[in-house]
Amino acid sequence: MSLLCFLFACALTVPHDFGYVDAQDGSRIEVDAAIAMANEHLGAANIRRQLVYRGASERTKLADNEIAVYVVVEPGSAVAIKREIERLRTKVLEFQSRDFQFDPAFQDCSDTDDCVENLYKGPNVASLVIETIEKITNSHVAEANNDCRCVILFARDLQRYQAVLGAPWARFLLRARFSGEIDPDTSKVPDIMLHDDGFALRWILVNVLLHEVGHHEKWFMYEVLQGPAQNALQNYRKFLGTERKIEEARADAFGADVMSKSCFSNISSDAKRSCITAVYSSMVIFGITLWGKTKEARCVRYFDPSIDYPNFHLRGLVRDLLMVKGSRPELLEDFLDTRAGLSQKPWIKDVPICLKLKQATFFKSA
Repeated sequence: MSLLCFLFACALTVPHDFGYVDAQDGSRIEVDAAIAMANEHLGAANIRRQLVYRGASERTKLADNEIAVYVVVEPGSAVAIKREIERLRTKVLEFQSRDFQFDPAFQDCSDTDDCVENLYKGPNVASLVIETIEKITNSHVAEANNDCRCVILFARDLQRYQAVLGAPWARFLLRARFSGEIDPDTSKVPDIMLHDDGFALRWILVNVLLHEVGHHEKWFMYEVLQGPAQNALQNYRKFLGTERKIEEARADAFGADVMSKSCFSNISSDAKRSCITAVYSSMVIFGITLWGKTKEARCVRYFDPSIDYPNFHLRGLVRDLLMVKGSRPELLEDFLDTRAGLSQKPWIKDVPICLKLKQATFFKSA
């Protein structure tokens, strides 16, 4: 029996080094709302599974189709955690306040060309790019365990997600897109990009919960490998390398496939907002990583963070393709081609973070 099964499914008592989020906590309210929306998506996609919140004292037996959701508070000073989240929010604001201008002399440089390091004028923001992305990719937001048929959400990392992905990035992305244009034409820009106050945690969390349900489902990624994106998706799967990455990609594909059905059905406006958030979060990661043109920042953008998890931005590109059937795969193909080209650069071996991430990306399980 696994440790998680013992702690959460069997004993249902609070471990000495963990606490539970109580009913008055703000994040508990957001989690309840996210669970309701995730269940709405599952129902609209004809998936029998349902998520149910479980607290420290709840011992009600799960129905056959139910998956328990626990929210735990990691050990540590509440004051220190609050300070960390505030520092992260400050970093996001610092990033968004930068005035990005590019040098036309280097506008034809791609991310595989070393001249791209000269593309943007002004202060180098690579360190901000790396730090912001690492906070997301290193966050342990959720964990599924099949023995206990449960999902554990980690409160501190939920706050990290909210601080980065929930921030109002749309105006920053628009300013960056139309930089230097005196009277930019925004007539074809989605309304959400013009009126954005950020996204609540509940909308961000829906995609996380659907992914975790995917770990509990006997469902195969091959079921969605079809259409115009088939070759690109198969290429993506071919280079996942380890069983853990394949499993993460499978759960990603499950969540995306659910949304490909539910988001175009008669669901509530709140649930539809979570559909927009899923795609929007990919745009945010694209917008953040776009400005990192140093060797280190490009490696963080294109390579996998570890041998256990696929690249965060790449996962978003794949999810977006699977959510909207018939989408064209050019962005995914370009990303995979650029990553392959970057991996062949001779300087990789001389840049520690690049060498580490390249090895994690192309690692093959025995």
